[in-house]
Formats: sequence, structure tokens, C-alpha cells
Amino acid sequence: MNRKVAPTISMQSAMLPLTTDSSAQAETAQDLVVGNHGKPGAGILIINADDWGRDRENTDRTLECVAHGAMSSVSAMVFMEDSERAAGVAREQGIDAGLHLNFTSAFSGPGVPTRLKEHQQRLSRHLLRHRFAPVIFYPWLTSSFEYVVAAQLEEFGRLYDAMPGRVDGHHHMHLSANVLLGKLLPEGTIVRRNFSFQPGEKSLTNRLYRGRVDRMLARRHRLVDFFYSLAPLEPAARLRQIFTCARQFVVEVETHPINPDEYRFLQGGEIVDRYGDVPIATHFAMPRGIDSKIESISGPVDVAEYELVQETGLRKKTASPGRLNRTASTGHRAIRPTVLVGFAEAATAAEVVWSLVDSGCDVIAFARRGRSSALRHSRHVVCHDICAPETNLEASLSDLRSLLISLNRETVGAKQVLFPLDDKAVLLCSRMHLGGDWTLAGPDGAHAELALNKYLQIQMAGEAGFNVPKTALARTGNDIRSFIATESYPIILKAAECVPTKEGRAYNCPHWICANEDELERALAQWGERTPLLAQPFIAGTGEGLFGLAAPDGIRAWSAHRRLRMMNPQGSGSSACISQPVHEDLKRKAEMFVKRSGWRGMFMIELLRDRSGKVWFVELNGRPWGSMALSRRQNFEYPAWQVMLATDPQTQAGMAIPTAPGIVSRNAGRELMHLLFVLRGPKSKALSEWPSFWKSVADVTRVRRGDTLYNWRSEDLKVFLADVCYTIKSNLFKSRN
Repeated sequence: MNRKVAPTISMQSAMLPLTTDSSAQAETAQDLVVGNHGKPGAGILIINADDWGRDRENTDRTLECVAHGAMSSVSAMVFMEDSERAAGVAREQGIDAGLHLNFTSAFSGPGVPTRLKEHQQRLSRHLLRHRFAPVIFYPWLTSSFEYVVAAQLEEFGRLYDAMPGRVDGHHHMHLSANVLLGKLLPEGTIVRRNFSFQPGEKSLTNRLYRGRVDRMLARRHRLVDFFYSLAPLEPAARLRQIFTCARQFVVEVETHPINPDEYRFLQGGEIVDRYGDVPIATHFAMPRGIDSKIESISGPVDVAEYELVQETGLRKKTASPGRLNRTASTGHRAIRPTVLVGFAEAATAAEVVWSLVDSGCDVIAFARRGRSSALRHSRHVVCHDICAPETNLEASLSDLRSLLISLNRETVGAKQVLFPLDDKAVLLCSRMHLGGDWTLAGPDGAHAELALNKYLQIQMAGEAGFNVPKTALARTGNDIRSFIATESYPIILKAAECVPTKEGRAYNCPHWICANEDELERALAQWGERTPLLAQPFIAGTGEGLFGLAAPDGIRAWSAHRRLRMMNPQGSGSSACISQPVHEDLKRKAEMFVKRSGWRGMFMIELLRDRSGKVWFVELNGRPWGSMALSRRQNFEYPAWQVMLATDPQTQAGMAIPTAPGIVSRNAGRELMHLLFVLRGPKSKALSEWPSFWKSVADVTRVRRGDTLYNWRSEDLKVFLADVCYTIKSNLFKSRN
């Protein structure tokens, strides 16, 4: 937003002297300050009461002051014992309320989530440690600050049926370094500035710091010209100076009616008796600023207005706690879809969330209880824990079902979409009976069976014309030995089901490459006949991928890639890949595959090109794939299009997107693991051509201009750093599951 920054936020403003001579005051102020309204002579006196809703006594005392005309507005606390009642009173009586952010007083309201309390207590311990604690930035607390702020914004919207038009802070902690540098307050709202002081009241260093903070605030928010506290009430000349200033400028005075002296002064009419010549505003009114794109904001704004402010601000990729938005061009109200994604631990989770957020969705995630993931560090999503299917599949289904019911109550009126991100999530989601409340943006029924059964995929691929390796479905060791009798070594063994289950638990089944009898026997011992396997000849080659979006009118948004490196050369996801043109022959076969299967939505067909150039079918991915970052770098927003297609089959999403061959995308954590796997060496003699370690070092460290990274987003940097750490950790210390 290109808004002229009013000099009210300058250093001089913070040091403006107050005199008893009103004409001298006006002259001095006019030289130093032009308020948000752009000219002196249109002053406003705003008396604002803090701690509305903290408890019944605070609310009732403030309400009495409102009744006596001594109050303009209130700052409301949420998640406190009287928050619900106070919100009802404010709505009923038309009391102007803003949000009083609370990091330091324990939430005392009923039903406050335990996780929210824990995060707030963590912040409180740090912020109250010493007087300078709020000015320190705590990198390890950024997610806690983001969560606590977002939760209070959301709760205010629920209680007041509107998003806050202004925000201040309990103990002024809204000015703490993490809140300011994290840009956590909604852009365009009125935000309480630092106290205004006369020279000599505070040290020069103090006033310089406060001036710097006010300048930072003014870049994104609207500020009053001056801000004071009502106390101390004596000497009387002090209040006279403040009230006189309000004849020319926008002045906010903070009060706490719970304080007996302030309560007596306000409720007893003394303020009117002494200063009746300076009228008190009936609400928190801010005139329109010069060249501002945002209208005057008074009290809570409806959610649509809040979204408009967000859209016209500088941060164009900020998740909003609101459910409704309005575009600046049309002004029409639109309901933002709510998309529940999971599992949060999926390798592609962050890229999917960013695609959805950028398309205007509110995104929530479900995660395995107690499991770390990079997505938990994103500022754009809150993760809800459910039982891991590897622990108890039925409990996982029950937890997900309960989460859907809970979210359904919270997102009334919004399109609700369930979006599985990995194979285990596909299994869970396909077993949900969604009814009319939720839409599944993923396979179900026969399509889910196809997505999770590799043997069915092999059969379908052969019918569509793909080259398919000779494949045997093996349930016992003898089945595999019979396959060996007709085929020569080496062979590869892999699970026929994407999600093997046993004794009510899902588990991960490795694959084995066997070059001889000894390696086969070791593989059979590890397998233990727990799940059906596919036995195939082992084919060395380069992995490729073919991607698209299957709509009712055919496949659109074609793209393709080739693996440059696998994390583990023995077989794994890619650590680096490059986009390439879509081959027409493969395209025709994919179209036949989709037509025969009746597939709808996004898909990836994984292929293997052998040394002779022959291309073999490997498998179908019926959910987001690991190289989603490369697709998005080419402007193929498959996740967003998947949701659009699920909610509106007639959408034109994904039409006419040109391919961009030659783009490289790399996963930093996997690249590092690639070097460790190469250094470790192969586990099977079938892998006769193993990469050179020093050549691998050269390849990994060679960075070309234009190379891109998986899970990289500058304003969500913690996701990238966490992804690197967790990728290395998870591969060095393999989970038992």
C-alpha cells in the first residue's frame, strides 16, 4: 500500500512538548505533526477502557462508565472468564470494541484449548522475565507468537461476529519484537502506538527506541497522533494539556476503570465537569488518511472488510483468520473454502498448503500425534493431532471423523474440502462417509482401490499400452522362488499394496533388490510373508514422471520431469529433478489409462527409462507427489486446481498452461542424504554401477542460476529449515514404523 506516512509517527511526535498555552501548543504541534487526517483543527478525544471481558468486575465497571458518557470504546480480551458475556453486551449495546491481545495473563475462560494455554504460558514466562524482555526477538518462540495471535484474532471474530478494526495489547505486549518483526497484526488496522512523552520524562534512548517502533507500525497500520494514560490524575494540569491537544489532533487516552481513582473520575462525571469543553468521541473514530486506500475504521469491521484490508496490503500471501472475503474490484462477498489436508508429515505438504493459500483457501492440517513435521512450523496452517494409523488404524479413522465434525461446526457456510496428501491419508479419507458437508479432493471407491493397489495399476497400464515388466503377485516365499525359476536375477520385490496393514495397524514395507540366492533369503526373512509382494525383474535406468489433471472434458495441465538424482541411488524419491517436454507417445498411453480407469483429478504416472531408451511403467500416484515444488515453479498449481475441480467439475482451472523445460528443483535435505547414501555404498550386488562419491559431491555442490528448492518460501522460512533437519534426522534414525 503506497500510503503517505503521517509525521505523527516520527521521533519528534514522541517528544512533542505539552504546554498550558493552547495556541502555543497548536502552533508547535502543527509544525511537527500532521495527523492521520492530514490537517490540524479536526481533533478527536478517544477515551478507551482496557481489559473488557477480563472478569465480571472489569466489565461491569467499564459498562457504568460507558453509561455515563465517559467512554468512547473498549479493548476486549478473549479466552477470559467474562469474554462471552462482555461480547454479548457490546453487541447488544453497540459498544465499540477492539482486540486487547493477551500474552501475559493466563487465559481463564472455559474450554480454552490446552495447547493454546501452553503456548501462552511459554510466552508469558519469557516476556515477564525482565523489563527489557519484550524488546528481544526470540526465534524459537515465533510459532508460539503466531499461534497465540491467530487464535485470539479468530476468537474475537467468533465472539463479535466481526474481525477487529483495531488492536492493542495487554501490558502493551503487542509492541514486542516478535509481534512487530513477524508482522502478526492484520495490516491496515488501527494499532496502539507507544506512549507520548514530554522531553525529560524519558531518556533520549528510550524515546529514540519508541520513535523507531512507531515508524515500523506506521508502515502497515494506522496510528493516532498521541497516546496517553489517564493516570496519574494529578496534577490536573497534565490532563488539561492532554485534552487541549485533542482539540487539534487525534488523541487516545487509555483507562482502567478497575482502578478506584480512575473509576471514580469517569463514573462520577468529574471528567465532564473539568473538561466538558473537549467532547469525548462516541466511538474510536479515525478520519480517512491522505492517499490511503483504506476507509476510516471504527471498532470491529465485518470479516469481508477485514479481508479487503488484507488484500490491499503489502503482504499478498498472508493467511487470514477470516472465513469471508471481498475483492477490491467487485466488493462482492465470497466464502473462502476451508481445506483440511493431511498427513502433515507428507513430503509435499508445505508446497500443497502454499498452493492452496495462494489460491484463497483457509487451510487446516491433520498430523500424527507426537510426530514432528516441517508443516508444523508454517505460519499458514494449524495442525490438529490424530492417532497415527501405524499405531491404531481404527483409532486414526475415529479421530479424523471427530475432527471433521468439529471443523464442520466452526466453518459454517464455507466449502469444506478434505484433501489427502499421502497414501495412508488416501486410505483414511476414502473410508470417511462425508455426506454433504465435506467434499473429497482425492480418490474414493474404485479409484482409491486403484491408487492403493499396485498390482491393479500394473494390469491397467498394460491394457493402456505401457511397457510393463513381467510381474508376479507373491503371497509366500515359494511364489517368489517360482518366479525366480522362470526369470533370472536380479529381481526387485516391493509391496503390492501402498498401505500394508496387519493386526489393525498400517506399516511401511521396504523394497528389496536381490542379485543372488543369499540376498533373496535375507529379503524373505525380513518380509516374513506379512503382505503380498510384487516380484519383477530389476531394471536399471532413470526415473521420469508424467503429470496431469483429469477433468470431465479430458486431461489438461500436462507436464513431465526427469530425475537427476535419487536420495538413495538404490531407489527412493528424487533429491533433484528437471522439467522436460511431454512425449506424445507417453501422453497417448496416459490418456488411455485415464479413460479406462475413469480417473478424475491430479495424477502422476511414474516411469523408468532403461539404458536402451525403452520406457517402463512403474506406478500411479493418485495424490500429491514429492516433486510438487518443480511443478509449482512452472506455475502448475495442481493442488489448487484439484480443489477447484473437486468443488466445481466445470472449472477451467489448469487450462492453457505452457510447459517450461529445463527448470531444476532440488531438495536440500535429500541432497545431503544422497551424499551419505553414496558414501555408504550399495546393499545389493545388483547395483553394479554405483555413483562416484566425489562426482556426487561435485554434482550436489554445483548450483546453476535458476535452480529452485523444494519447500522454499521466504516468508515461511522455518518450514525450509525444519524440512532439511527432519529429512536428515528421519533417514539417519529410521522410525520403527
